Amino acid sequence: MPALSKNISIFPFIGYIKHAKYFVTSAFHGAVFAILNKVKFFVFPVSDNPNDPKSMDSRLIALLDTFSLSSCYVYDKENIPNIDDVTFDHINESETSAYRHNSIQFLKDALES
Repeated sequence: MPALSKNISIFPFIGYIKHAKYFVTSAFHGAVFAILNKVKFFVFPVSDNPNDPKSMDSRLIALLDTFSLSSCYVYDKENIPNIDDVTFDHINESETSAYRHNSIQFLKDALES
């Protein structure tokens, strides 16, 4: 696969994730698209203190916890779990739809206030 440009547009980006065998990210939306496309993935931390509620990682950790995928978060680069252990069997369409609905409602509420 060619190196990805930092200026890649959204549709090719989603396509790369959708057709990937594995995906590694530190971005919230990368994790979202991996979950929606059921692509095995790992998330590496952005901050030095990922458990700090003010860190950029707190939103990622909450997302992974919501879908029982906390094992996808790599806290220790020296101890990376087996990516083949990542499964999506427990995630159904109603869960992702509910999460999507809540996210849209959050955005609407934020825009109205």
